[in-house]
This record gives sequence, structure tokens and C-alpha cells, in this order.
Amino acid sequence: MTTNGKPSITWASVDLAKSTAEAHRTESRSAPRYRCSGIAEIAVPGSSASHTGQLRDLSLTGCRIISASFTPLPKSTAVEVLLDIEGLKVRLPAIVVRSEKGEGTALRFGPLSKRNADLIYQVSSEVAAKAAKVEAAAKAHEEAAQAAVAKLK
Repeated sequence: MTTNGKPSITWASVDLAKSTAEAHRTESRSAPRYRCSGIAEIAVPGSSASHTGQLRDLSLTGCRIISASFTPLPKSTAVEVLLDIEGLKVRLPAIVVRSEKGEGTALRFGPLSKRNADLIYQVSSEVAAKAAKVEAAAKAHEEAAQAAVAKLK
């Protein structure tokens, strides 16, 4: 599907579990984000400089990257980001949403080709499924601990 001649991303309703902390926070994001780990390299087209950092969270529309050595980038800077998540590598165009020393860099993807949109959807779905398993295990652990405390009373 295209909008104004550019590829656009449309997905059917995706029911993915959010982490507990994010579920309690009201966000204005167009897609849920999930904690994940991986390597990310940010490059500014036309510049030889690049920044490598740790991927901290991912959504269908963007990501956040942390690095102690990042020099903050100006808001709205067009960049390319190479994500490496568990061996799956994808290079995407992105725009800097926020970049602060100590806080990392938040990027918004796009415009994305259908192939890249499908890859981000696949990776986001896998990350969300893992988050749901971790959340379910944490909930079961909490319930077991509460039951053990109740027995002691």
C-alpha cells in the first residue's frame, strides 16, 4: 500500500502484551514498545561518523538506543540505523526523535519498504512474545510468593 507515492505501513490489530511497567503508563505512541536487546549502529548519511550502542526497546515504528559514548544528535536528523537482534540484521531509514547524553537516542523509522516493514513486524512480534512469557512467569512467581506468605499468616 502506498500513501502519496511512498510505502506506508498498515497492520491488522496486533494484540501484543506490554511489559507490566509500560502497561501502567499512559503513552501517546502509535505502537506499543517492548524491551529488547541487540546491537544498533546509527549512521548519518553523507557523514563518516557512526555510533554503536545497545538496542533497549523496539516497536513497529521506532527504537531506543543507549551508549555511553554517544554524542547527542539534533532532533529531526535523518539517519540510517542497522539493527542486529539475535542475528537478524536490518538496515532502516529513521529520524531522530530525541537524543540526550545518558538517555540515549530515540528513533522513528520510515518510510519503510514492505520488506523492512515485514521484518520489523516479525522482530517486534517475537520480542513481544518473549515479553509476554517473562511477564507470565513473573506473575506466576508473584502469585506463588503471595500464596506462601498467606500460608504463614
